[in-house]
Amino acid sequence: MIDGDDVRADRVAMALLNARIAVSTAEPFATDDHVPHALRLALGSVPQDQLKVALERVRQEIEVFAL
Repeated sequence: MIDGDDVRADRVAMALLNARIAVSTAEPFATDDHVPHALRLALGSVPQDQLKVALERVRQEIEVFAL
């Protein structure tokens, strides 16, 4: 789950999509009305060298929105 009151998963997901990194928010996977601010990452389909770069970018975007 993403920590920080001002960090919204949908905003981070959109910023990552603009950087050509596709992630999902928790909304499609929620089983009730409470949807956590979380990102779902699919790691298996990305080559190892690209995965490291993509995960670093995910971290950077979360930090940007946490400021």
